[in-house]
Amino acid sequence: MPIRTLFVFCATLILSSACFAETIIKSHAISTHGEPKYSKNFTHFEYVNPDAPQGGTLRVAEIGTFDSLNPFSLKGRAELNTLLLMQDHLMESSLDEPSVHYGLIAQSVEYTDSREWIIFHLNPKARFSDGTPITAEDVVFSFDILMKDGGPRYKLYWADIEKAEALSKHSVKFHNKNPGNTELFTILGQVPVLPKHYWASRDITKSTLEIPVSSGPYTVKSVDPGRKIIYQKVKDYWAQDIPSRKGMFNYEHIEATYYKDPDVRLEAFKAGEFDIQFEGTAKNWATAYNIPAVKSGKIIKVEIPDQNSKGMNGLIFNLRKEKLQSPALRQAINYAFDFEWTNKNIFYNAYSRTDSFFENSPMASQGTPSAEELSILNKYKKNIPEDVFSKAYIQPTTDGSGNNRKNLKTAKAILTSAGYKISNGKLIDPKTKQPVTLEIIESSSVYEGLINPWIANLKKLGIDANFRVVDASQYISRVKSFDYEATILGIPQSLSPGNEQRYYWGSNTIDQEGSRNYMGISNPAIDAIIELVINAKTHQEQITATRALDRILLHSHFAVPLHHSDKFRVAYWNKFSRPEIPPKYDYQFIYGPYFWWHDTKKAADLKK
Repeated sequence: MPIRTLFVFCATLILSSACFAETIIKSHAISTHGEPKYSKNFTHFEYVNPDAPQGGTLRVAEIGTFDSLNPFSLKGRAELNTLLLMQDHLMESSLDEPSVHYGLIAQSVEYTDSREWIIFHLNPKARFSDGTPITAEDVVFSFDILMKDGGPRYKLYWADIEKAEALSKHSVKFHNKNPGNTELFTILGQVPVLPKHYWASRDITKSTLEIPVSSGPYTVKSVDPGRKIIYQKVKDYWAQDIPSRKGMFNYEHIEATYYKDPDVRLEAFKAGEFDIQFEGTAKNWATAYNIPAVKSGKIIKVEIPDQNSKGMNGLIFNLRKEKLQSPALRQAINYAFDFEWTNKNIFYNAYSRTDSFFENSPMASQGTPSAEELSILNKYKKNIPEDVFSKAYIQPTTDGSGNNRKNLKTAKAILTSAGYKISNGKLIDPKTKQPVTLEIIESSSVYEGLINPWIANLKKLGIDANFRVVDASQYISRVKSFDYEATILGIPQSLSPGNEQRYYWGSNTIDQEGSRNYMGISNPAIDAIIELVINAKTHQEQITATRALDRILLHSHFAVPLHHSDKFRVAYWNKFSRPEIPPKYDYQFIYGPYFWWHDTKKAADLKK
């Protein structure tokens, strides 16, 4: 339990004296709502093996390419594992409870119950990869440079911090100009700590292949730009045995190889060129692993329960394009999608339909708005679709036969009501008087089976749609600069939404290149409700405000929600062992393999 100390402050006024009490909270952890699960004297998280053997190599694979080792710059294409493997934060998030962080570089925190400031007390043992001690000056430098040059996500994430200051060599204080932001102190624990002695003489906005000094468990051993990188465990990594790191990052080396095509990557895995495959394609999972190595147990094929909030996986419309500013057109495109047929014939019934931007969490809206939600929504009525107030958001459904006639008739009625007309078989935009077209871009052909039948249905509505596969690097560049009409993207959510919502839907991000406001949303009602989510005083207030936000996003038809799964599909060569308890909330199984360890006996048996 956190230690709370009551301080009484008095001020002498002209005619009297006044006193007020301020509670100072000191703790090994910080939580947005509620108490931390693990006590001050905990030794390790439940989802790790504290006695995991150290050593060996983990070989992973990525799609695309890279030309930079700087994950903080918007320029270039950073290697995808640098942030996870090379950057430690002030605190480490727990993956079996929502929005709680425990000591890492900072071993404890101290803050007022009014949340006007917070002090992080650093672990004196903390070191960078070159052996240099980590100090409060490094933390202040990291915060300042990321807020200035680190991209829009940092500016929005920590926007309510007035300043950071070093109180001593190992204590740093952050001043909060919005004490109502209940999540802010928790997410300050996510500040990645950069070495001032390295970055002060370099431009953090530029891409670079220079191997940086790191604060995390790994550094770069070798790099072949665009193709392969090998990470090596930092010698005598200082945090290996502290509670929030015990049993994690057990490998001596981690190799990441890049492939241009998912099918080529799959065949490379089956040939033994890397160790672990996260299968995102239901068809592959059902058919592509019927090989001798799986049948003999050389490759383990396993489904691991996924209890995370699923967020939104959908066809995202870019409202920066004038023709896509029509809610009627966007809604009609949804009615042309036959999920039931697609799930049965393309996805082997592996998925469930997504019905919320906060799918699989208490934050997802259900039915019609509650009285508490309406009390929020009614304040912003003129900027909210009418259906939000009286109708539940219900996805179009079919019988799965492939006959989508009923929904296409509904789509046609929606378009007609909005002024669209058919001329020579083409749908005519009532504003531009031009035929409606739609280009859907992706970096892989993996979605062809989903999109091509959809395009055929759109053609019946007079919409000339096409699916275009572009090079991975070009795709990343186009998404960053919002140069697309529609694409399929995932928008992740935690079980405790907060400041990142500004980054997803906030009006001030609409023109910020590299932001995640993929849809080009600018709505004062959404802006206001985002602040209610951020400033919620209780978990229930947070739920109510988030559900209100969800309803607006859904009924605005900014995206066509697609599908999600409640399992991670993982195949790996049988030379690793895993903890008995998997983490509940490991989004996209990012951390999973880093709790595993190289099993020398299994590896020897595999060689035989």
